[in-house]
Amino acid sequence: KVCPASDDKTVKIWSLPSKKFMCSLNGHANWVRSAKFSPDSRLAVSGGDDKTVRIWDVDRHESIGLYQDHSSGVNSVAFHPDGTCVAAGSADMTLKLWDLRSNTLLQHYPAHGDAVSGISFHESGN
Repeated sequence: KVCPASDDKTVKIWSLPSKKFMCSLNGHANWVRSAKFSPDSRLAVSGGDDKTVRIWDVDRHESIGLYQDHSSGVNSVAFHPDGTCVAAGSADMTLKLWDLRSNTLLQHYPAHGDAVSGISFHESGN
């Protein structure tokens, strides 16, 4: 599967083996800048110009989590390798991490002197 982010305010899920469109994940109010699958591919995370990070249940095609802690658009999102938290980098120059089990903001870093354009976890999770 692949989940491209788009300026049409959606994340679309495509099956690579069948080359077929599976579904649209709708809920963002502006451009979606980044989307990633969880390690087990059951969830997806997305972030966009509406300043939100959304967690999606891929099988049910619905938003199951919404984080609105950024003050500017979200440029990049990522799942921790163990799937228990997500991180987002924003145009507000911050990096934020949320725990999916408790739906709480875990950490907040004033990461850069300009917009955070990309984020990834080390494969070890450390």
